Amino acid sequence: MIVLVVLFWVSLGLLVWTHLGYPLVAALGARLLNRRVRKSDQTPSVSLIVAAHNEEDVIERRLENLLALEYPKDKLEIVVASDASDDRTDELVEREPRVRLIRCPRGGKVAAQNHTVPQTSGEILVFTDANATWPPDALRQ
Repeated sequence: MIVLVVLFWVSLGLLVWTHLGYPLVAALGARLLNRRVRKSDQTPSVSLIVAAHNEEDVIERRLENLLALEYPKDKLEIVVASDASDDRTDELVEREPRVRLIRCPRGGKVAAQNHTVPQTSGEILVFTDANATWPPDALRQ
């Protein structure tokens, strides 16, 4: 009988600790050991990978949109992964000196992205389509 009483009180104690004790200790610890997080002025380098296959109708507008992003130009790498485009997509991309073209064998969007990733240098990789449009602060957000 004593074992059951001890088991009951231990179980009740653990239940109270889980629902009341631990949250109170955590809140108290957060107030007493308050460490401020310093916001860093560091801006990570970003590689934007645009997957494209026969996108001559939209690629120029997309590149203009990406080049207008509010992000330090020295931290931004724009790469177009051309999935064996057979229209003027590659030609239009090569006109823009701030954009790098990587021509991939035909294999689909994911294959083009996978082919391109090892050739980028950004700390952060961002994937996008040729027919998307972003607001200027998209990378900052």
